[in-house]
Amino acid sequence: MNILKVQEIQKDSRIQGTMEERKNTSEQIFYYPELDGLRFLAFFLVFVHHQNLFRNVPYLSTLKEFGWVGVDLFFALSAFLFTRLLVAEYNKTQSISFKKFYLRRIFRIWPIYFIFIGFALACFVVLRNGELTRDINIRLIGLLAFSDNIFTAVKGYIPLPWANHLWTIAYEEQFYLFL
Repeated sequence: MNILKVQEIQKDSRIQGTMEERKNTSEQIFYYPELDGLRFLAFFLVFVHHQNLFRNVPYLSTLKEFGWVGVDLFFALSAFLFTRLLVAEYNKTQSISFKKFYLRRIFRIWPIYFIFIGFALACFVVLRNGELTRDINIRLIGLLAFSDNIFTAVKGYIPLPWANHLWTIAYEEQFYLFL
C-alpha cells in the first residue's frame, strides 16, 4: 500500500509540475483553446449563410437565415483576441510594435486566404467551365487587394464557388489598417 501512495504522490507532483509549466507557457504564448469552438461556430454560420448548396438541407437552411450572427461573433472574437494581444505586449514591453502585429496577421491570414482564392478560381475554371470575364477579373483584383467587401456591397456576392464569404476577410484587413 505504501508503494501505491508513493506512486500517487509522484504522479500528482508530475501533474502539478506540468500544470505550472503550462501556466508559465500560457503567459508567454497567447492562445485560448476554449475559443476554438466559438471560432468554428462563427466560421460555419458564415459559410452556410453564403452557400446556396444548403438552401434545401434540413436544419442547415435555418442556419442559413441566421448566418449573419457568425459574422458578428467572428468580428467580436477577433477584436477581443487582437486587443488582448496588444495589451499583453504593451504590459510586457511598455510599447507596441505595429510592425510585428501586422506581420503576425499577414502570416496567419494571408497564406490560407490566397490558397483558398486559388482553389475557388480553379474550381470555377475547371468544374464550371467558367470564363474569366472582365467582371470576374475585377472581382479577383478586389479579392487580392482586400477590397471585395466594397464590391460585394455594390455588385453582390462574387460568382466564384465557395468564395462568397471572403468579403469578411477584406473587412477585417481594412480594420487592421485603420487600427
